[in-house]
Amino acid sequence: MDETLPDPSPKSRREQPEVNPGDETQLGAGQQAGMATPTSRPHSTFQAKDRDLSGTLLGDYRLVRKLAVGGMGEVYEGVQLKLDRQVAIKLLSEELSHEEEFLARFEREAKSAAALNHPNVVQVYDFGQAHGHYYFVMELVDGTDLAEFVKQHGKLTVPDALNYLEQAVAALKFAVEHAIIHRDVKPANLMLTRDGVVKVSDLGLAKKLTDDSDVTMTGVGMGSPHFLAPEQADDAAHVDHRADVYALGVMLLYLLSGRRPFEGASNFSVVLAHANKPLPTGGELGTPLPDEVERFIKRMTAKRPEGRYQDYDELLTDLRRVKAGLRPSFNWQQFFRDPQHLQRIALGTAAIIIVALAAPLAMPNKKPATTIRLPAWPADKAGSEAPSRPKSDAPSKKRPRR
Repeated sequence: MDETLPDPSPKSRREQPEVNPGDETQLGAGQQAGMATPTSRPHSTFQAKDRDLSGTLLGDYRLVRKLAVGGMGEVYEGVQLKLDRQVAIKLLSEELSHEEEFLARFEREAKSAAALNHPNVVQVYDFGQAHGHYYFVMELVDGTDLAEFVKQHGKLTVPDALNYLEQAVAALKFAVEHAIIHRDVKPANLMLTRDGVVKVSDLGLAKKLTDDSDVTMTGVGMGSPHFLAPEQADDAAHVDHRADVYALGVMLLYLLSGRRPFEGASNFSVVLAHANKPLPTGGELGTPLPDEVERFIKRMTAKRPEGRYQDYDELLTDLRRVKAGLRPSFNWQQFFRDPQHLQRIALGTAAIIIVALAAPLAMPNKKPATTIRLPAWPADKAGSEAPSRPKSDAPSKKRPRR
């Protein structure tokens, strides 16, 4: 597959829609992507859907041009003036900027994300607020996200998709080791550099596992409905890393088929499909996949968290098996942890016991044979007939002579 990435210049971005609305729109966010129209009006207030702060000075940073719009706000290309360094700046939406609880959590988690230094994680440099605008500053990736890449180049080959997945898993494993999960894994949040390196973005507002806060970040913590784990729609505030494992499996299917598994007239209908419908196979989406890949995706996207990979080491082991053309391993311990499997085993065992007990009752009532045939007595060497066998095994008594 050609690894040459599309030119991320302003001209090329105007020729294509800046964001795939299905990937970027978060559950409950209701925002759509808009075209970037540079302006020099500083510190102006705009409506969330159409504001463009290009040219605005925020502290030591100048916003150059708008790159994308998402559920949390807008992303701009910017410049850090002191270091003359190009950066990416994410501004929170006006709605979120007025929620005190969210802003407190934003500060805590921005500090945590800034401590994550990994080659497959988009580095967070700074965060702050100026003129009523809250923002955080990130590494500017020279490339594009995987959603845009698939839209421009089509579905990926199996080796490329598995390679990108492995890099994403390495980043998320590193984050979990620092008590952070993502909760919004999707192709639009995986940046692909011109050198083929995957960098996971938006860890700046991920969930801190050690946080006892009840803040649910409505519309933000929910993630994209097209890659949402069933339990995340039910309780977004208390999911663990296995929700990210589910999203990775759906994302792998998308990268290989070029199609999202479920579409619907609303976000809610898509969420219901993830919760209740079997995930389509690659063949059902128009791209037959190797058996080991289908099995791998199926295990990652089990409806219940207990049926998925329980940690990233286990996932990476099977990922490398699949890359080698081998089937994923079967984990019996994980099999018995799933209540549905235990229920099936109990029902099957009960059925076997019932059949075993009922079998004698169903047999015809026959009397057992009482005649016992003894084997023939062997003939002697002369060929004479064998003497008759004694009727009793008791020793014979000699009659006295008269």
